[in-house]
Amino acid sequence: MARQSNKLSVILVLPERLSFEASPHISLPPLERGDEIIFVGSRETLARLSFELPFQTKRIPTIWPVNLAKQLNLGMAAAEGIGLIFFTDTPGEWSGRAAAIMSRLRKRPRDHLEVGLASGSTSKAVLALSRDTLDSAGCFDERLGNRFFLNEFLKKAGRRPSIAPPRGPDGMHSLRRLKKVGRRPSIAPNAPASSGDPLISLCMIVKNEEEFLAQCLDSVEGLVDEIIVVDTGSTDRTVDIAQSYGARVFLRPWDGSFANARNAALREARGRWILVLDADEAIYPGQQESIRGLAERGGILWHYFTTASFESESCSNAVEN
Repeated sequence: MARQSNKLSVILVLPERLSFEASPHISLPPLERGDEIIFVGSRETLARLSFELPFQTKRIPTIWPVNLAKQLNLGMAAAEGIGLIFFTDTPGEWSGRAAAIMSRLRKRPRDHLEVGLASGSTSKAVLALSRDTLDSAGCFDERLGNRFFLNEFLKKAGRRPSIAPPRGPDGMHSLRRLKKVGRRPSIAPNAPASSGDPLISLCMIVKNEEEFLAQCLDSVEGLVDEIIVVDTGSTDRTVDIAQSYGARVFLRPWDGSFANARNAALREARGRWILVLDADEAIYPGQQESIRGLAERGGILWHYFTTASFESESCSNAVEN
């Protein structure tokens, strides 16, 4: 693939619920002649990109759910520029900061790596790096989830991680300390600060789900107040990934009964509502607030949700249940 000297490939991951009515043209970063822009998103979102741009453009469709690491890897594989800049949020949110980062990348097209984070978020970021840095560090790890894959990439590139994992009295670090002294956590890592019971507990049964678990847990951020995971014998990184999200993990040998494993998770839940998901399922973007609203209503015993199962990465042949 030919690479153009000092020209940038701008990879833009489009939010699933991007509002073109509010911003029909998308605020683009400062591009120059010869640059290319690569849009990554669902087929439905890409189809709404009806405007023409005076730059080379590429569109890469992905099925949902898919984590940011995989989306960026797809964009990276299609990029031809000597410098790459990744946006995991609409560039308009970055204003002058994006221009400064891109300017520095143009001036230093070798051995460059720079990360910027949106305030209060570990999944909205801008990442600028030179092709040689990318070649030395390799692809993003698609198993780590939106919170941690950038940190892991920085480590591989020999840079000091700049994205802190969750901290605090209920965070991942306290889980590790309790584990060291042989105690089981007595409070849920994601429990609300109020004295009342958690509203929603996520209960899961897992085994060797490192490929999908992170994207599932990313999708329930802001929705659930605690995560209970019953692991029935994983030999991969499933347990580590679950714990990195603050889950309470219980090891239970598989006895041939899904009911027994499910009941074991339910016994540990303290929420007024229980959300049941498999590791390869995820909540659709933008639904977290509405689901919490359903849980806050009185006089309702259960809710059924429609699930869409994609049979291929082309987003075709989705089966609804």
